[in-house]
This record gives sequence, structure tokens and C-alpha cells, in this order.
Amino acid sequence: MNPVVDKGYVKLMAATFTHNNLRNLNANFFKDPKYGLHNQLLDIPTVSIEVKSPIFVQLTFGNQGLQTVIKNTASEPEVFTPCLTDIKAESLEASKAILADLKNTSGALLMNPKAYQYEKCDPFISQVNTPIAVYNTYMVSGTLRQWIRYITQVQYPAPIGVYRDAILEIIKAEYLELVPLINGLINYGTQKQKEKAKT
Repeated sequence: MNPVVDKGYVKLMAATFTHNNLRNLNANFFKDPKYGLHNQLLDIPTVSIEVKSPIFVQLTFGNQGLQTVIKNTASEPEVFTPCLTDIKAESLEASKAILADLKNTSGALLMNPKAYQYEKCDPFISQVNTPIAVYNTYMVSGTLRQWIRYITQVQYPAPIGVYRDAILEIIKAEYLELVPLINGLINYGTQKQKEKAKT
């Protein structure tokens, strides 16, 4: 399990093909492994990762076609609290004030569903204002190609980027053959972001 800021984590659950399996397939089917893993092989392996993150991180997986399955947990809801350095207001005083307000607002939004349910409100309706900073635990599954598309995105804000980076390390450790491809895509995306920022 790889802890990720605040209260989250990512953990590899299953990968249908190992690094060695893919190398053998590459050599046997395409006969020319010296050029790296053949593109078609990226659609064969599926990787499943357990994630505990705020809902705003969970929402990013669907953009690449990755599937999520939420784990049933009986625990009290937890909410993401940003670091003071994440806020980046004009002054330290303003950052502290914003952080305090975020904590108070999140706390109130977590208390409301309990109060509504005490009044016999419909359980679903009672939670419609639940903040997207609340943590969920879930499994994310997809092909290796979908995961590569996800982990090579460079535009995510820092609270999402730390999850992307933790998953990036899992994929790199599991599929060593893909490290040059992944690094190349990240470098390309970073360069494009810099060029876009200049215009």
C-alpha cells in the first residue's frame, strides 16, 4: 500500500500479465522485441488498483475509460483537507483564513446529512450536498493503454497529481519495459504545457 497525502492510498490489486509475460508475448508474436513492446499488446493486460481518495480524484478516472467499483465501508465519512501550501493565496494570513473556512464548511456539510436523516429525510436526498472532498474507497480497473493515458496526464492540480504519481510508480514497477515510453509521453506533455503557457 502506498500512502497518498492526508488520508488516502493506492494499492495494486491485480495485473493479468506480468512484465515477463509481455516480453515473452512480444518476442513470440512479433519476432522483433528490440524495438520495445508492440503497441497492440497494450490492450491485452488489465490492471486493477485499490484507491482511497477524495471524490474529486475518483471522477478523473472515467475520462480515460477506467472503471470504478466503490467499496462498501461502514466508517464515518472523512474529508480531504488541503495543506496550507496548496492554497497559494496572496498572503499567509489569507491562506490561513481560507483553510479555516474550508475546514468549517466541510464539517458543516458532513453534519447536515445526519441531521436530515434524523428528521427521516430520504437517505439519498440527505446526501446530495456532500462535498466532492469526501473520501471513497474503490477499485479502478482498465487496460494498460488506459492506465498509460491516465498516468501521462500532466495538467492535473496538485491534489490529483499526487495520486497520479503514486499510480505511475505502481505501473512503472510492474511493467519495466514501458518506462521509456511512459517517460517520453510525460516529457512530451510537459513540453506542450510549457509551450501553451507561453502563448
